[in-house]
Amino acid sequence: SLETPDRFESLFVTWLCGDILGAVARLPVGLCLMLPERAAVEGAPERPATHPRRLWSAQALVAYALGVGTTVLASTSLPQPFVVIVVALMFVAISTNMATTAATGLWVVLTLDILIGQGLLQPPPATSAWHDALFYLAMLSAITPGIFLAASAQSQRATIEALQLSRERMQRLYTQTPVMLQSVDPQGRI
Repeated sequence: SLETPDRFESLFVTWLCGDILGAVARLPVGLCLMLPERAAVEGAPERPATHPRRLWSAQALVAYALGVGTTVLASTSLPQPFVVIVVALMFVAISTNMATTAATGLWVVLTLDILIGQGLLQPPPATSAWHDALFYLAMLSAITPGIFLAASAQSQRATIEALQLSRERMQRLYTQTPVMLQSVDPQGRI
């Protein structure tokens, strides 16, 4: 019952933290599903960033298994499992794309929710309502670095791809131009 103010405060803080955690886990997946991916070749039609088949590719399934497996093993055997979960999500972020990392983060949060619901992952004893919030803040801080790293890595990959396409286009222009061209180095040599 909510008869005591402390009990209400504790439930409210826990609900608020859980709600924020769920939003942070779901928002990147939703954005990845909604935003178009730029076309790989200039002039080609844009395609959805995360076609449903892409979210169930072999690479994505391995990433989900890594995230869920690490979460279950770390949460049931380590006193501070979130550090290990961060490492797993960082690995997924480096080796896959933003959509797969966001979906893996969502699977990790769902797994943590199930473990908490089943009593396999218990928050440390709390002396105030804010101690519960610190537990959920640790969960939140476990999934956000992977999402930020994935966004940064995807941006860097896109930049490198654009530079490579530009270089290839300039090389084709140079080699396939029907007129004679000469190259001059910085010292003025032909």
